[in-house]
Amino acid sequence: MIKENINKIDFELKNLFEEVDIKEKTNRGNYYFEINATSYVYFQNEKKEAQVKVEISKPDLASNFIKWSYYTNPLNQNSDKIERLSSIENISNDIYEVLSKKKMEKEYFESLDSLYELINESSISVEEKEELEKKLEDVLKRFEIEEKILEESKFDLEGNKPEKTLLYFKNLKMSDRFLLESEVKSLGIDYISFSGNSIKIKL
Repeated sequence: MIKENINKIDFELKNLFEEVDIKEKTNRGNYYFEINATSYVYFQNEKKEAQVKVEISKPDLASNFIKWSYYTNPLNQNSDKIERLSSIENISNDIYEVLSKKKMEKEYFESLDSLYELINESSISVEEKEELEKKLEDVLKRFEIEEKILEESKFDLEGNKPEKTLLYFKNLKMSDRFLLESEVKSLGIDYISFSGNSIKIKL
């Protein structure tokens, strides 16, 4: 059950955050998972890349109700930790809410650098995007990847423009992963990632 629950959390977090890193650690014989999840927030009208750091004791994952804690400042190991209790169905959303609702120290958000976005006046048209998706489909077919298990348009934390995420499932050899990544990026698609047997592509 522990493995199934941490895999479920990992899968769901990767559909909520831009980046997710989960490591198994030990402290004086106590085994736990450390989760670092990163996404974009707006703080005082400035866009910033922020993270939430979560710890879950390994034994606590053997239940449908999971105790977890997060740092009020993920950059400071000595900062306060807030303890929470969530169901396995809600824990990923509860972790996401810590960041989206900025439930951490104000000083942490103030310490982050602002990100400045360049406005792209030549963003591709609907027709060009449909053509890009067709080319992507052709590439995936060559690797016998046809089953799309998720397609969603994800808004950022402020509800701004959606980003389309496609998720596929296929057990590929490492050499095929390199070839697939190369072909996908040659189409002008910058984001493709592999996690276990899942393949995530952002358009």
